[in-house]
Amino acid sequence: MLSITNNYKVQSSLVGFFSTSCKVPYEPLGIKIYPTKLRHRDLRTEIRNVLARALEAPTLSNLESLSLILEEDTPANHDYQTAWKEDPNYPNGDNLGRALCRLAQTSLRDLSIIGLVSPVLWGVDPTHPDREAKTFPYLEQLSVRFALHTYDGRWYYTGCQSMDDNEDAGDEENHEDGDGMEDDLQRPLHGQTDPDSDFGSFSSDGTEYTSQVNWEREKYLDGEYPCNIWRTEPDPKMFDPLIQGFVSATHRMPRLQVAEIVTDGPENGEVGNAITYAAPGAKLQSEDWVEEVANLSNPRWIVALGFSSPWMLPDPIPGLMEKQLGADGQLIIKRTYYL
Repeated sequence: MLSITNNYKVQSSLVGFFSTSCKVPYEPLGIKIYPTKLRHRDLRTEIRNVLARALEAPTLSNLESLSLILEEDTPANHDYQTAWKEDPNYPNGDNLGRALCRLAQTSLRDLSIIGLVSPVLWGVDPTHPDREAKTFPYLEQLSVRFALHTYDGRWYYTGCQSMDDNEDAGDEENHEDGDGMEDDLQRPLHGQTDPDSDFGSFSSDGTEYTSQVNWEREKYLDGEYPCNIWRTEPDPKMFDPLIQGFVSATHRMPRLQVAEIVTDGPENGEVGNAITYAAPGAKLQSEDWVEEVANLSNPRWIVALGFSSPWMLPDPIPGLMEKQLGADGQLIIKRTYYL
């Protein structure tokens, strides 16, 4: 596993790794890049683009197993802008997704992704000149766990936004780089007394107050404060095409055993969703109910909904699933806290 902790040296780390490693293409490759603060928008984009170029290295053409962890937490403030602007050609600007798609069309058998994704990963994009459906001839295991936002700042989830939320969003734009926040944060926080007061709970030199201000400022700039979770339901315009593309892509994986796609948000047990395909004989780690264990010999689609998730399978997804299952397969829909 290649672990990169210094996100400013991603390119040199990847170049060095691919030039000295991967001599045996059949060995599993694991890449883990530690999360970059959400405020560093340009750096996060650069990391994805550098990684995309690295994954197109000729030494990886015979790779059989890839685990990529480029994790980004879904911000607790759902008004937070995770990118400077939306991609006018979305999802074609997802260079990393396109590189992973190309790699999955070669000899890759096992692909695991934790990070941001887009429909371009599935090899079908009707707006792109190269729009024919891609085939993934050797892929047997596919696992995708993704945050609720995209590489260009869109969101897969929506909900009811209050007027106060809109005002907070405007404040964030004014303080995007932290300028002007000092006046806002020079007041007692969370009901604490004035730091200049003799009755305050801060140290006499003001270090505790300064530390608290800096901590809260950091959280604000990274979308962690204030906690404003209002995106609680999948956006049909964003979420449904992603899931439909995933289900459709499994039809073009002739050796597929298990494929899963799982949301990764702050309220995942409540409103998250997980969609899994299992071929005949494939046992899932999460299988703990009698109905499924009794039918291991048949193909299954399992749709696990968060306990409060309002999402239901939209057309044509059920039809695509049933087409793959055939007469002996099962489509199982359940609710769970564990995704």
